[in-house]
Amino acid sequence: FDPNGEFESLNDGDTATTQLAVTIADIAENTNTQTVMATVTGVDDPPILTTSSGKSSYTTASSGVGVDDNLTVTDIDGGTLNGARVSIDSGFEPTEDTLSYNSTVANNRSLSGEYDAGLGILTFTGSASLADVQAVLRTVTYDNRESVPTEAAREIMFTLGSGGPSSVLSSKSSSMSGQRSMTIAIVPEVVHITRSGTQNPTSSNSVRFNLTFSEPVTGV
Repeated sequence: FDPNGEFESLNDGDTATTQLAVTIADIAENTNTQTVMATVTGVDDPPILTTSSGKSSYTTASSGVGVDDNLTVTDIDGGTLNGARVSIDSGFEPTEDTLSYNSTVANNRSLSGEYDAGLGILTFTGSASLADVQAVLRTVTYDNRESVPTEAAREIMFTLGSGGPSSVLSSKSSSMSGQRSMTIAIVPEVVHITRSGTQNPTSSNSVRFNLTFSEPVTGV
């Protein structure tokens, strides 16, 4: 019996009935068909979090970059979610990495967030709809406190649920979690400028500036 998704909208414990035509045949190929009633009981399908394809990219010239502003949160059963978590897993540098979010968007959706700098975990608490949790998670940004950070990519995990028994903390294949890779690129900073040449330049002479960068610069 394959209902082909007909009863996917049933909430946990809800029931529906359907008719089934059951045909039996003997060795002589004589058949008899009877109609029976079947009761289908709904179960709670887990919500699905899907991260977008590709990677995010952070450069030291930026003031923070969105981790994934196209992720989606869906649940065929609808309902609400009890918070969410965002964590920096592989590549985490506690003295460098930070996660933040738009507190106005979160507050307007009855969610509050707190970042644990030692663990690299941003935890959202509160009960909100799927659309509201999605909207808040899309505002999460990554930033780095160092001008010359460790360049290893950071793997950032989104998880539905704030860490309680209903949370699923596992790999990207889990329907309740998704992973996003953040690449790090260093943009050299000008740390020293000196001037050479005439002190009072006119149209017939020039001034030369010497720039010292914090990192080696190629292709200049």
